[in-house]
Amino acid sequence: NIERCHNVTDHGASYLSKYCSQMKSLNVSYCYHLTDKSLERLLQNCPLVELESKGLDDIWRDDTFNFHTNLQNLMRLNLQGCIGVMSGNLSQIIKSFP
Repeated sequence: NIERCHNVTDHGASYLSKYCSQMKSLNVSYCYHLTDKSLERLLQNCPLVELESKGLDDIWRDDTFNFHTNLQNLMRLNLQGCIGVMSGNLSQIIKSFP
């Protein structure tokens, strides 16, 4: 849980994905310096089953994000307050859940 750790950046998330590769649950809510790159790396390298990313306006926007591959393990995703999520990406997110 790194919720509200406002100084965590993509570099820190990269470190987490590398050294906590068995992590199954993560809360990155209100970590405003994280981007799609961070989440993509975490989802690729960790078997996350649960991800909370509340209040992150600048994530889940990238049209190149591979939702199907990166969300295949997730059983729970919380996007509350992520006002930047594009409707097309939301549709892809929903289709990616098992």
